Amino acid sequence: MLKLVCFYLAILNVVDGTITYIGLKLNIIDEGNLIMSLLYEYNSAYFLLLKFSLSVFLVLILCYTNITLSKILVFFSLVGATLYTIVMFMHAYWIFISLLICL
Repeated sequence: MLKLVCFYLAILNVVDGTITYIGLKLNIIDEGNLIMSLLYEYNSAYFLLLKFSLSVFLVLILCYTNITLSKILVFFSLVGATLYTIVMFMHAYWIFISLLICL
C-alpha cells in the first residue's frame, strides 16, 4: 500500500512539474512555492530537473530500501497524495479556463 501511494506521488510530482512548467511558460499561472518560483526565474531547466530528480529519488528509495510499514507513515502518505491530487484538479481547472478564454 505504502509503495503504491509513493509511486503515485512520484508520478503526480512529474505531471505537476510538467504542467506547472507549461503554465509558467505560457504565463497562465504563477508558481505558488517561493523556492520553486525563484528556481524557475533563475533557470527554468533547473526547475524541471529538481521536480524530476525528486521523483526519481523517491522511486529509488522505494526500490532499494526496506521501508517499515507504520500507520503514521501511511497516513501522511495518503494525506499527501490526496492534497497533491487536489492540486492537480486545480491545475486542470486553470488550464480549462485558460483554453476557454483563448477560444
